[in-house]
Amino acid sequence: MCLPMNNDAKKLIDRLAREHSLSKEDYAFLVRAQDEETAAYAGALAAGVRREVYGTDVYIRGLIEIGNICRNDCLYCGIRRSNTHADRYRLTEDEIFECACEGYTLGFRTFVMQGGENGAFGVDPICRTVRRIKRKFPDCAVTLSLGEFPREAYEAMFSAGADRYLLRHETADRTHYEKLHPAEMSFENRMRCLHDLKEIGFQTGCGFMVGSPFQTPETLAEDLKFIETFRPAMCKTPLYFLIISSLLNIVLDLIAILVLDMGVGGAAWATVISQGISGILCLLYMMKNYSILKIKKEEWVPNGQLMKTLCMMGVPMGLQYSITAIGSVILQTAVNSLGSMAVAAITAGNKINMIFCCPFDAMGSTMATYAGQNVGAGKFDRVTDGAKACSIMAIIYSVISCIILSAFGETLALIFVNKAEVEVIKNAALLLKYTSLFFFPLALVNIVRFSIQGMGFGNLAMFAGVCEMIARGMVGFVFVPIFGYTAACFAGPVAWIMADLFLIPAYFYVLKKLKMKYEQDYAGIVLEG
Repeated sequence: MCLPMNNDAKKLIDRLAREHSLSKEDYAFLVRAQDEETAAYAGALAAGVRREVYGTDVYIRGLIEIGNICRNDCLYCGIRRSNTHADRYRLTEDEIFECACEGYTLGFRTFVMQGGENGAFGVDPICRTVRRIKRKFPDCAVTLSLGEFPREAYEAMFSAGADRYLLRHETADRTHYEKLHPAEMSFENRMRCLHDLKEIGFQTGCGFMVGSPFQTPETLAEDLKFIETFRPAMCKTPLYFLIISSLLNIVLDLIAILVLDMGVGGAAWATVISQGISGILCLLYMMKNYSILKIKKEEWVPNGQLMKTLCMMGVPMGLQYSITAIGSVILQTAVNSLGSMAVAAITAGNKINMIFCCPFDAMGSTMATYAGQNVGAGKFDRVTDGAKACSIMAIIYSVISCIILSAFGETLALIFVNKAEVEVIKNAALLLKYTSLFFFPLALVNIVRFSIQGMGFGNLAMFAGVCEMIARGMVGFVFVPIFGYTAACFAGPVAWIMADLFLIPAYFYVLKKLKMKYEQDYAGIVLEG
């Protein structure tokens, strides 16, 4: 007969699923209360979280056992130095590289170099091998699992290109640790290594054994609590700074425009200040947490090649905005011919639009970073997945904004226009209604254009600005004289759609070109290897 589930255990499991944290006492209670039914219940909830976070993808790792010679004598380990029955070996640098070449042909894109802590296979050979693998297979990640080293050694491995480092803590209980390890190994040094790895910038891992000698529910609880607080391989920090920047930009926009009455200049200052603060926070975070990124004296020396590379990336984007501005000037000239009422309405409406369009700029900046990272890793499908996810958010936000601006356009116009200017208010509201209907094409301009920029095709992205300039110029010169103010309201939407007609095919062209380049390059590498 199946016994009913322990109700207290179920409550704790539910709370863990909800809050992702328990006390050490509660963890120990769950360990003691484990039975088939509670394990099945917890497993079902865990599977849901796993699917939510990781989906259904399976990631395979190419394990390269570089040797089983170890200077340590850990009680639980089969390759401990006191085991006289082990058949010892150590791979050469060439043999490790050949393993990576063979693994690449089999489809592996992550290689894990692991083995015993062998002083003969020191830091320099490890770094040389990592650089060799990364040079030949830049789309691959390299994980190291080679035990304890001084901080300087970890920094050298990170500089060589290693992406991850797996060092299991084995047990977070000091007494338990000392029972499992020889006297020359210390609990303090193991924890020092883990924190050094995380501070340097490695994607870190930690882990413990279940069923090891001398283990108790309390020691397991200590392990669970340690993983909870250590938070290995967390990669969300850049996103947090982007969110901070976007929210700060919106708040400062409201203050500068509504409270301080600074107009367009206020919006510009809000953008500069918010991004400046975000940049400073990023710099301080990196200086505090990643010693490898701290600027050294010799790194202040100007590097012509790097400056050239940065200019090749930044100048096209700067020219793009300049070209777009030219189109706006042409349109403004046409609007001026309609009289002061039209000019005032366009000005007021555009100020409100600037506030509502800030999230689209944030989406663009995010996609530039996201696309660049994933193209560098050879994960082209993730670029498209990211663009789709960002587009869904843009659709939702665009619909909400359209509803607000269409329903409350006249009310919002009162922020910048005296209530006695009835015609100006109605025309400003009309501009908001027409432009908000096309916010999604505007969002696509930012998402796709910045994605192309992030993938390294700044010159191609610049042509989107040319399309916008032509569209605004056409509306200004041709349609405004014929249809008047209504045509001016549609200048922005026409420009956005024209840019999209160029950008969307360009996006797929860029992705296809990069995929072909990677396939050709790495096919050659495999043959060479």
